[in-house]
Amino acid sequence: MTVAIALSALAGMAVGLRFTVLMSTPVILAAMGACAAIALHNGADVGALLGTVALSGLAVQVGYFCGSFAPLLAKPAPVPQEETRASHAGSYRFVSE
Repeated sequence: MTVAIALSALAGMAVGLRFTVLMSTPVILAAMGACAAIALHNGADVGALLGTVALSGLAVQVGYFCGSFAPLLAKPAPVPQEETRASHAGSYRFVSE
């Protein structure tokens, strides 16, 4: 069950990186359904089934939260002033009248 919950968190991160909040609802339902199917296949009792489904929904939401803030952590490296001046040195246009 741990692997299924971890995959739910990864699915939430992938959705958080690319899509809006409206897309998280189908992913939560799909993850809950997949975890319920895995738990039923393994012969889990009702308490374990409900716990797995609840944890998978929570994992998708936590993964979405982390994935939606991940682009804010990756800042581009600052460019030194010498490089910007050198790249603009030959970019002057001559206007003929």
